[in-house]
Amino acid sequence: MAPNHRPIPRPAISRMFERETARFASSNPRSRDLASRARAHLPNGVPMHWMTDWATPFALFVASASGASLKDVDGHAYADFCLGDTGTMFGHVPPPVAKAVEKRLALGFSAMLSSEDGVVAAENLAARFGLPFWQIATTATDANRFVLRWARAITGRPVVLVFNGCYHGSVDDTFLRLEKGKTVLRPGVLGAYDFLEPVAYLVFGPAQLAEELLQGFKASGATESKLQAYRHAYAISGWKGVTRKSMEESVAEWKRDPWHRSAFEIACHYADFGDKEQALQWLGKAYDAHSGMLIWLKTQPQLDSLRADPRFQDLLRQVGFSLISRRIGSEHATAPHRV
Repeated sequence: MAPNHRPIPRPAISRMFERETARFASSNPRSRDLASRARAHLPNGVPMHWMTDWATPFALFVASASGASLKDVDGHAYADFCLGDTGTMFGHVPPPVAKAVEKRLALGFSAMLSSEDGVVAAENLAARFGLPFWQIATTATDANRFVLRWARAITGRPVVLVFNGCYHGSVDDTFLRLEKGKTVLRPGVLGAYDFLEPVAYLVFGPAQLAEELLQGFKASGATESKLQAYRHAYAISGWKGVTRKSMEESVAEWKRDPWHRSAFEIACHYADFGDKEQALQWLGKAYDAHSGMLIWLKTQPQLDSLRADPRFQDLLRQVGFSLISRRIGSEHATAPHRV
């Protein structure tokens, strides 16, 4: 039996979005009031900018969390699939952890000296993971900074490879993106050191990284014939050629099975190459397929070159972003996006 791919009428989607937006606001009066109050002292009314990335008129405010669930200030209970980005991957407030933290707090928690607890933690980590030395970090970004310093010190190589449009924490070295084939600082980055020279992107990496990155393709399952095709593309036009070859394969996969390959990702690739018409056409395909990746339509860095196009603005309205209180452009230009 052939699948039913008939699109839902767009006016019906807009009406449903308006209805659900109004229902969300009326169902969460405490969160709405707290969001309004928070805007007096917190940018966008939240402690961290990415907390407003979702397509809701305001962020929810949590009252408590336990296990794999949380409760907001309006009394609604939710299953929590985020779990603090793995910070609480074993659940919120496990009793043994809560007990240990309570005990530590009573003994003091910011003395700027080591303690026996740190020794025991390092011993347990070494026993569990087989690595002899450990350095404690308070955030994933700190861990990235530490390992970059170690890697540069050990190898003597200053170049850092980052993936365009991906999230690497708040490490200054990665606050960059590609625009028309050139590496530039991300919009809204203020007072940062210019890291343009010591950074290479996967899409347009330096020649000496070519074979190493091709081996990465091999490790991820690429056949030898595909590697040869990538080498040939690289010999002709560098990593831009490799990326175009990969994009052509993605298009072919999408034509064979639209559910296996995202039209939104293909649109981003075309935007990277400056092919605005193809990028907009593939965004239309993503919309017709009801792609969940359209939640990134407003903030995806690869789509920056399309934002002034009236057709892109129309797509934003059709998806429903025009109904959100955040203005297109202002927040996008003042804070790095978490991708």
